Amino acid sequence: KVATMNAGHDLIGQLCHQVLHASSVPCWAEGHECPTQAVFATGKNHRTVHRHVDAGGGLRYHEILASPVVDASGKVLHVIELLRDVTDRMKSEEQIVQKNKELTTLNSISGILNRSLKPDEIFTKVLDKMIELLGMDGGGIFFLDESAKEMICQYHKGILEDYVKMLGR
Repeated sequence: KVATMNAGHDLIGQLCHQVLHASSVPCWAEGHECPTQAVFATGKNHRTVHRHVDAGGGLRYHEILASPVVDASGKVLHVIELLRDVTDRMKSEEQIVQKNKELTTLNSISGILNRSLKPDEIFTKVLDKMIELLGMDGGGIFFLDESAKEMICQYHKGILEDYVKMLGR
């Protein structure tokens, strides 16, 4: 049913990679783990999570449980796949990972503040941690000069000096 909802049309005769990955080649050819291939190779149940494209072009995450259908001798004849939409769970896990990364960074910044009273050292290290947290190539710390009503770039890293001069106030 999930596959039908994703595809928006009848799936009889369709290949899973066409319907679920919107791809002309099998998922394994693009580096994804193929649960059907794993079941045929091992004869055992196989569980994995794939990113799929829904009928509207959006990304969905599906947990796939593939199970063998065997003959009397134990040879795998067919594979049955059960798909469960785990998009909300995957997004929650991604948010938890991001929040943990943020908390680790804040803890690290707290350690920096406890070790030093030198503003240059503090702001340089805090800037490094923020650049790392945000996954950026560079950044800057601006201070507000209230009397002049200006923001002034005091610390920067990974930004061309000419750009800093241009944006410095």
